[in-house]
Amino acid sequence: MTRVFLADLDGTLLDSLDLILEAFGEALGGGRSREELLSLFGPPEEAVFRAQLGEERFGPALETFYRLYEAGMDRVRVLPGVEELLERLERAGVRMGVVTGKGRRTTSVTLRHLGWEGRFGAVITGDEVSHPKPDPEPLHLALDRLRADPAETVFLGDSAADVRAGRAAGVLTLGAMWGSYFGRELLESRPDRVFHRPEEVADFLLGGK
Repeated sequence: MTRVFLADLDGTLLDSLDLILEAFGEALGGGRSREELLSLFGPPEEAVFRAQLGEERFGPALETFYRLYEAGMDRVRVLPGVEELLERLERAGVRMGVVTGKGRRTTSVTLRHLGWEGRFGAVITGDEVSHPKPDPEPLHLALDRLRADPAETVFLGDSAADVRAGRAAGVLTLGAMWGSYFGRELLESRPDRVFHRPEEVADFLLGGK
């Protein structure tokens, strides 16, 4: 029985890709393709800018990214069907958590914009861990905070890193294809189940409830 539902944020629950890519691209000085920017996804923002620009230059670029991201919050939307999925899980008494590679600052801004503050029993961000996804450390931290049994937990994500992290943490891994930025890689990572609509996830977890 599923008692705990964990989910990635961007591309799984939210449509935020265009804003993130534009903010990254401008803050890094332009000239990078969409594919190059997508390849940076995974670590939290500070780690990305530090790795790309070095210790002396990353700070101003990071602040530019934050400014652009926060100014564009009206472009971040909940993906179709996700709100209904979360509501069904809440009504069924399933505890919920978010496990994202985003840093705490951008995660907090995003959740506040959506009115989701306090909705999740655990919110694990990329800058809280030494080893982000695909390492299982973020999932282990979420399980610990929720006092959850991996055998009663599922993790929903849209990337191969999500699947590998969930599998290594010993939880059932679900692939979200509806907003995935990395559809082919997600399928190649072989999640336990793949879904094309959020309502399919709710039906799978809850049956007719």
